[in-house]
Amino acid sequence: MPLLLCFSIGSAEAFSGSVGFHVNQRAFNDERFGSMNGFSDFKPEFELRFGLHEFYPRIEPLLSVAYQKNSATACAVEADGFTCLPADQQVGNQDRFEYKILSLGTGAQWKAWEPDYFPIIPTSFVQVVYRRVWIEKVGAAADELGKAKGGDLGFDFGGGVLISFMYDQRRKSEMSSEWGVKDFGLQIQARYILAGLLKSGMAGVTGTGGWSLGVGLLVDW
Repeated sequence: MPLLLCFSIGSAEAFSGSVGFHVNQRAFNDERFGSMNGFSDFKPEFELRFGLHEFYPRIEPLLSVAYQKNSATACAVEADGFTCLPADQQVGNQDRFEYKILSLGTGAQWKAWEPDYFPIIPTSFVQVVYRRVWIEKVGAAADELGKAKGGDLGFDFGGGVLISFMYDQRRKSEMSSEWGVKDFGLQIQARYILAGLLKSGMAGVTGTGGWSLGVGLLVDW
C-alpha cells in the first residue's frame, strides 16, 4: 500500500502544487525470472512525487523518484548465472538474488474537482519512467557471486480516488490560513506499469513492469 506523507514547503502564494512520500506495494511481471526469484511477488517501493504547478483544469506536471530493494527466493540457475531454472529442472546449488531499482519519472496528474464540490474526488496520472536496475546473485557457495546492471524505459498509468479531509470547515480554515493548504486527504489508487520498451542489460530480465495497488495521504497547495 502506498503511504503518502507530505509536508509544507511554502505558502499558497509561493507554491501551487503538491509533494509527498509514497510507500507502494508492487507486483512484478517478468517472463525470464518468473516467480522463482520474487519478481512476481509483492515488493515495496519508496517514492517521492512532486506536483510542480496546478494548471487549469486541475492538471499538474509531476516529477518522481523511487527506490526499491529486496531479496529473491532461492532457485537453481543456468550457466549464465542469472536465469532461474523451472522447478522440474532445478539441480545443484540454490542461489539468492538481490536487486535494487532506482526510478526517475515525469508526466502529469489530474484531480476531477475541488473538495468544496464533493469530498470524494477521482484522480489519475501518467508518466514516463526510466528505471536503473542492479541485480546481484549470491551463490550457495560463499565464493560464488554474480553482478549485472541495466536500464528499462516504460510508462506508468494510475487512477483512483481522493477522500478529502477538507470537508470540515474549521479544519479547512486552519490549514488554509496557517499552512496554505487547499486540500488534504486519503488517496486510494491502482497503477499499471508498462515497461520493457527500451531495455538494456539486466541479465535477461524482460522488464520491470507489473501493477500496484495502494492507499496513502495527499496534500495539495
